[in-house]
Amino acid sequence: MRKVSTGFVYFFGALGGLLFGYDTGVISGAILFIQKQMN
Repeated sequence: MRKVSTGFVYFFGALGGLLFGYDTGVISGAILFIQKQMN
């Protein structure tokens, strides 16, 4: 079994964190408009 380099794991962990933060920001900005459409 090949050893996974730590840089590879760090890179994808950081990428996942950035994408999660970006998605949270987009959804929290869009929720205002979604609430207006639902009412």
